[in-house]
Amino acid sequence: QEFSKSINYLQTHQIETMEDLQERIEELNGVVSVSKKEISEKRKQLKELENLEKMAEVIKTNQPLIDEYNHFYFQKRYYQQHKKEINYYRKCERELKQHLDKNGKVPTARWKREKEELQAGIEELKADNQPYQEELTFVKKVQSCADIARRDREMAEADTSGRSEEKREKQVKFPAFY
Repeated sequence: QEFSKSINYLQTHQIETMEDLQERIEELNGVVSVSKKEISEKRKQLKELENLEKMAEVIKTNQPLIDEYNHFYFQKRYYQQHKKEINYYRKCERELKQHLDKNGKVPTARWKREKEELQAGIEELKADNQPYQEELTFVKKVQSCADIARRDREMAEADTSGRSEEKREKQVKFPAFY
């Protein structure tokens, strides 16, 4: 059954040689790799948005601590006690300043929409890529079977075990792709 699927595939795509098969594999690899690159870029953007949201949450969570620090009379001692939180808050604040909207606010709603769009885009790309990925896997299997058949044929032709020509001809041979 697998063999008949392979033959049908080769005939359908007019693949007659190992070079044709290799070209098809390279073509499918190109399509799959472009899609994987797009998915990777979208995942990177998604990770950046998640990081920005995390920073916005740090700002929101630590705002009371910063307010107290700004109003505290002995700031040095207070700073030493809360150094880690204050420094991380400042880092997040510097980073988020670049991303504020025109009203000076953190655009969390826009980020949420962008994240949803990116996730939908990733799922769509995965769905579009799936048939190509499956075909590529199948074609690589076909190539492997063809390589095995070619090696078997070469071994049979080079066989000097003393078997008669008649016995060699009775062996089942796969069609040659070269």
